[in-house]
Amino acid sequence: MQANEAIKKIAVRTCVYFTVTTLLILAINWALTGLPEGMRPLALILILPFSLCFAAANVLLRYSKLQKALVVVLHYILTVGGIFLCLYLPIRQPGSTAAGAFLFFALLTLIYAVVMAVVGVFRSRAGRLKRDRKEYKSVYKK
Repeated sequence: MQANEAIKKIAVRTCVYFTVTTLLILAINWALTGLPEGMRPLALILILPFSLCFAAANVLLRYSKLQKALVVVLHYILTVGGIFLCLYLPIRQPGSTAAGAFLFFALLTLIYAVVMAVVGVFRSRAGRLKRDRKEYKSVYKK
């Protein structure tokens, strides 16, 4: 994929992820607190860098020609790092401890591992079905 195409895909996905994440966080905030006020402006602004990290990670995962293990590690770093740095740290309470942050990070890692395992199983299955549907051509018969 060329750089222009990648930048375009990242930009479009960033906008979509920003909109969905903002609406999701506002809905969760409203459901938990019952207050229609919304959220702090800094936390709202920092959703955009998270969306950019997540979009870049997904484009990298989908279109990269690098080794799959390296791509998954980079996707993990961008996704979990983006959530932790851009979404969790700005909204944490002033009295929160490092143990709470570590627990959140460990929980994020566990959720990421489960989701990526499910995605990996579905992709593997889809690849197998695609390969099985191809017509077999014998290389030995003439």
